[in-house]
Amino acid sequence: MSATTIVIRKSKRVLRVYNKRGRLVFSTPVAHGKTGTTTGTRKIKKWVWGPVSHRPDYSPITWFSFGATFSKRYRWPKPGETGFVRPGHGRFKAKRLSTAEAKVEYDGVWYEVWKDSNPFGVLMADLSPGLIELHGTHRDKLGADELPSMSGGDITHGCVRVSNTAIRKIKQLAPIGTVVKIRP
Repeated sequence: MSATTIVIRKSKRVLRVYNKRGRLVFSTPVAHGKTGTTTGTRKIKKWVWGPVSHRPDYSPITWFSFGATFSKRYRWPKPGETGFVRPGHGRFKAKRLSTAEAKVEYDGVWYEVWKDSNPFGVLMADLSPGLIELHGTHRDKLGADELPSMSGGDITHGCVRVSNTAIRKIKQLAPIGTVVKIRP
């Protein structure tokens, strides 16, 4: 191997990182999709902190993460204030409850959001070609990773999910351009 390589074995539900000498330097369990996680070779296109999703097939609670939505970039109201937030497409009324909690109105219903409350976790590797991402996982209100997805079920829409601790470690080891091989 000439550079860092990531190998994901779907059947074993494991991700392994190899250094440029081909030595295993990190391994972690993964969750993936039953049908959407196609095999093949990809590359890390970019790393994204605090990813958000604004897909209609996810509930509004999944559209927000602390890193992205509570940043100045999304112009959240200050704690204790009401205003609007624009996470991708659209404009949503938002109540900022504290530095780590808020409510967002969607179709007349208020949804709670909190630090890292989306299924993408705190960090995501955008893979090329697209449609599959490598990312962290949802956190509960106390900030602990919720890992029901790591229990062996095929739960994603095609992405590969690891713990938030693991995705941070992978980022340290795998720069942009790292080859990601998804195997059966």
